[in-house]
Amino acid sequence: MPDMETVFRTAFTLLRSFFLFLAITTLSAQPAVITVSGRVLDQKTGEPLAGAEIYLTSKQAGTVSDRDGKFSLQVPLRLVKTDTLAVSFIGYRKALFPLKEFRSPATIRLRPTALTLNQMITITGERGRLKNQEIPHLVRTVSAEQLDRLGKQELVQVLKNVPAVNVAGNLLDGHRVEIRGSQSSEVNVYLDGVLLNGFDPQGAADLSLVPPDAIERLEIVKGGNLPLWGQGSFGGAVNIITRQSARPELRVKAGAGDFNSRFVTGYANLPLFSRLQISYSGYLKRFRPQIEFFPDEQFGAKTRNYHIDIERQSHYLGLNYLSPFGLVKLTGFRYALDYRKPGWNDRRLNRILAFQFHTPNQFSLFVNQGFLDDETQRTTSLNSVYGWRLKTEQLNVRLLKKTDFRRVGWQFGAEYFHEQTDSRAYLSDSLGNHPYLHSLLYDNRAALISVFRFEDYLRPDDRNLFWRVYLSGRVDVSASGYRDFTQSVGIRVHRKQGRTEFVPYFNYGKNVKYPTPREQARLNNLVAAFPGDTLRRSLRPEYNTSAEAGFKWNYDLASLWLNRVEASAAVFLSITTNKIVRQPLGQEFFQTQTGRNTTTGLEAALRLKRIYQWFDLELSGLALDIDNPLLYPYKPRQRVNLGLDFHPGQSFYLTTRLFYEGSAKAWYFDLARQLRSAQIKPHYDLDLAAGFSLPIQSITLGLQLSGNNILDRSSYAYYYIYKRYWQLSLTLRY
Repeated sequence: MPDMETVFRTAFTLLRSFFLFLAITTLSAQPAVITVSGRVLDQKTGEPLAGAEIYLTSKQAGTVSDRDGKFSLQVPLRLVKTDTLAVSFIGYRKALFPLKEFRSPATIRLRPTALTLNQMITITGERGRLKNQEIPHLVRTVSAEQLDRLGKQELVQVLKNVPAVNVAGNLLDGHRVEIRGSQSSEVNVYLDGVLLNGFDPQGAADLSLVPPDAIERLEIVKGGNLPLWGQGSFGGAVNIITRQSARPELRVKAGAGDFNSRFVTGYANLPLFSRLQISYSGYLKRFRPQIEFFPDEQFGAKTRNYHIDIERQSHYLGLNYLSPFGLVKLTGFRYALDYRKPGWNDRRLNRILAFQFHTPNQFSLFVNQGFLDDETQRTTSLNSVYGWRLKTEQLNVRLLKKTDFRRVGWQFGAEYFHEQTDSRAYLSDSLGNHPYLHSLLYDNRAALISVFRFEDYLRPDDRNLFWRVYLSGRVDVSASGYRDFTQSVGIRVHRKQGRTEFVPYFNYGKNVKYPTPREQARLNNLVAAFPGDTLRRSLRPEYNTSAEAGFKWNYDLASLWLNRVEASAAVFLSITTNKIVRQPLGQEFFQTQTGRNTTTGLEAALRLKRIYQWFDLELSGLALDIDNPLLYPYKPRQRVNLGLDFHPGQSFYLTTRLFYEGSAKAWYFDLARQLRSAQIKPHYDLDLAAGFSLPIQSITLGLQLSGNNILDRSSYAYYYIYKRYWQLSLTLRY
């Protein structure tokens, strides 16, 4: 097993050799190019159109116009005689120009047209991108095409391949995501604008809720300064956008794999009229993992149990209607979990109803109503049944408005959150039902958020060099008596010269995480009453201060052997206070909110796209220094990913991911309430997916074989997400 120093030395040597090769090859094989330029204006008003898309219809080059409507695009000389330049902007008619007839610099006037349902859905999707709203961060976007090639049946397996992202959890508690060494409850996960963290008693989002086949785009924002969408997200946020379009579509996928698993997913999209569209996605999975999760078996081989049955299912129904005033979106979501084994039953039923309204002038309204019902039953050795039922109702209302005026942009947000939780614990035996704990908890919170953006060119004569400064403030008020004002600041510089784009950035700010009644009810049930326990009365907010500096660098070669190079890096600091510290005292546990932790780290990534038009290669790494591992256990100190995608055409693809995880510290209290700790050893493993598709007129059939943790080298003994898992699936698309 190689040590971490050897791994990083080898990776650094390979990286240095690649850049040397890239420099030599680039200088010796620069392709012949021409530059096309111009300005895009509104035909009626003559106003410049910022953000208009200018691209070749062959998809081999493209750019967007700046705030003055100006653009410049380098085109390979070999395409001039055959390709066409397209200029498009939502709400305007597309313009097409044969390259051989285009004369630079040109003034292009686009004619306004009425928005269609499909265009409004696109506008809403673009507006929902967190990177377009928040202060500067490193952002990774995963497209539907990439999700298909990865071949994962659960979203957590997709996120495992993203730089600086770790996965946690198990089959009973659910699968959760951690970013840059954070806890899973410190990452906000949104599904079409609906926050999913409230579904779990621990405040984390179970990623088993959403199948990858239902996702159009996945967006991962890293960092804690997210005033508009990230209240309490000290690690970052994940934004999930489901598949939606104005054209008919049908997709069905079924498969089987290890752990006696069988699953089926489905997606259907039906446009009823020019202004109305309905979509549905569903997921059903049954399996027998044969793995127990006893507290005193955290670090060793776990007990085998061949009588465990798990069933998960989720259903998502969406309706989009284009009214004269804007897009109306109605959604319903249902998730159910049934975990059964002798003497043990866990049932979970979660439902969400959501209403959204989006206007073309950048106003959005979100109203979400959630109904959560969890029940746990344990059979003791005396044939009595211990039960705990947690019923929660949630209401969330959020307003967002964005305004742009020349060099100044302003985003305003207002949010209201109500939660009511009914917690009941009982003991049933031959004499009847004996309730021994009942609590009714509720809370109301409100927030006002404002983000200002200022931008200008660094030099008036250089339109390819500009800066943006972001200032934000957020006021949170809780019925529990807490009031907080948090601020964030960020700056981004954008430099584009020829085929090179360089974007350095910096952000600094504070964040606060308010406890929910659902989290409080869980603590009230898990811990016996003890006079000195400060958490028996109420949880207090947790606070975070974070800073980050990094850059993104892109280079378009427009070459047959390498199309594009993307590189990014960031150093970060995160300080969290008021974390829960749990200690045994006699037969009870004593808890206080006095924990403090400082995490520092470095992440870097390099992506080579379309190598010889067939390959994509990515190398990424993360190094963490966690000050208090008792508050943040199970966090690998280093992580290295090496991915290679081979997709020569539309019919076949092969995806591989080799990853290395460094050592991690872990601890737990055993059944005797003794603190046990361990050092989890470093390990490496391999994921692979291969498949092909066969088009038959309007139907496409796909067959795929995927494997996770193929080498089975994990030091997490018998953890499901780290065990070898093979899966064979068949997909039908229409």
